[in-house]
Amino acid sequence: LLSVPEWQDISSNYKSPVASQLSYLCNNFRPSSAGQLILWHGLPGTGKTYALRALIRSWQKWCSAEYIVDPDRFLTESSYLMSVLLGESIEVPLSSGGAIGKSGNGSAELEWKLLIMEDTGELLQADAREKAGQALSRLLNTVDGFIGQGLRILVLITTNDEIKKLHPAV
Repeated sequence: LLSVPEWQDISSNYKSPVASQLSYLCNNFRPSSAGQLILWHGLPGTGKTYALRALIRSWQKWCSAEYIVDPDRFLTESSYLMSVLLGESIEVPLSSGGAIGKSGNGSAELEWKLLIMEDTGELLQADAREKAGQALSRLLNTVDGFIGQGLRILVLITTNDEIKKLHPAV
């Protein structure tokens, strides 16, 4: 079981404006359109993963979460990518109620999918094409290309890299 806090229980761990932005995401955010990229960056140990758990819990009524264990493979093997985008979620029980994975109220109309890729800054860097081939292009297509616009997909990426080192398209 994963320990998954409620946002209000951990919000004091984060300094403003980070706390206010995370509070908005956890309590008020609803996607206005399909295919959106959410980028979290910060130094190692600043609480990105812990806040991510609270976010998943906050969104569990309208959004399922898919944790991508191997982002390199996910973005280079189209069969893996499509199976995650179109396939069924796997439930992981949480210690504080709810589950990561298929969730919601049973209404396909309201169901969104959050793809989580942690520590994947190397896929987002300005020289990503030379290092990782088509991975960045596939990511951007998943977010706001043809695929991203046709599915209710959100992609959340965490990185420890500096923003100025990321590809301008990100």
